[in-house]
Amino acid sequence: MMVVSVRSPTIGPAELATIANRVVNCLSRQGQIQPNERENIFSKAIKFVGVAEGGDEIMKTGRLRSNASDNLRSYGWITQAFAFLSSKSQRPSPEDFAKDLKELRKTLAALAEGKSIPKDRNDEVKELFTFLRRIALAINTLPTDKITIGSFETKIPG
Repeated sequence: MMVVSVRSPTIGPAELATIANRVVNCLSRQGQIQPNERENIFSKAIKFVGVAEGGDEIMKTGRLRSNASDNLRSYGWITQAFAFLSSKSQRPSPEDFAKDLKELRKTLAALAEGKSIPKDRNDEVKELFTFLRRIALAINTLPTDKITIGSFETKIPG
């Protein structure tokens, strides 16, 4: 018997919290990060943005895919984070969310390659991922959180 397993593109709250935390840390100490570590960190952030872009596409077209719930969940998280930034600094604009996601992906790709970005853009990305970390940590409840372990007696007839 052969079993084939395919890793889903799903990014759950725990993974998002980890990714966001690593992005914030990397942006805070850019000169101290090894190139391969930097590339790994930002490639995971790019993957998250890609999943969110799938949610944006679903919202625009209404066409669902097999991983629609994952796309829409990531889309929801990032729209909350962008809304937080918008209310704080009037950036980015909610009118063209796809453009903002594409810009974010380009910025993360530049960071993955070790290119420098303007300080204000660095601060925006750091603030966005700080908020994403807070969102992810606030909703990260594992199924095991609801398990109660107790003792019980079993009587054996006889």
